[in-house]
Amino acid sequence: MNEQSQSLADPWPRSWRIGALLPVALTGALAFETAWRNRLAVDDFVIVKQLPVIGPAGWIAASLQKWWATSFQSHDWRPFSRLTLIAQAWSMAKLGIAREWPYYIFNILAHAGVCALLLAAAVRWGIDRRAALTGALIFAAHPLHAEAVNQVVGRTELLAAGWMLAGFILWTRWGPESPHA
Repeated sequence: MNEQSQSLADPWPRSWRIGALLPVALTGALAFETAWRNRLAVDDFVIVKQLPVIGPAGWIAASLQKWWATSFQSHDWRPFSRLTLIAQAWSMAKLGIAREWPYYIFNILAHAGVCALLLAAAVRWGIDRRAALTGALIFAAHPLHAEAVNQVVGRTELLAAGWMLAGFILWTRWGPESPHA
């Protein structure tokens, strides 16, 4: 069995899993580690300051509200992003944290997770492991992601990318012919 057919049969040999995913995730986290010191930016004020600090019983109803304040006349709807912010605001209030850094820590960790998922998706797609690792490391440290990581509202892009990559990985695992599809 040559390396290419081995790669498609078992794209994640046991010895390669942690050894590749961990450096990619760490690179993604360390490339933007200074973000946790940020203060709220212009868009962040609009979103974070309007968040209701309510208990878990009201999270679903509150997450279904419009993303932007009514003054923007926008029809954007981002319930999962809003739900993560509401849950985070509530837990920060319960813990007595009045600073912004937990919002940025979430974004840094989400970016690290997306970087690891990108590597997993590339290998799942049959891309050579070394090429996938190189591409994922470039993606992890690329300054293009600064806005998504350095602004609280950027978590919408991070969550969208993470769910899309997770869905792709699951689809490549089971495929359209699978009874799970």
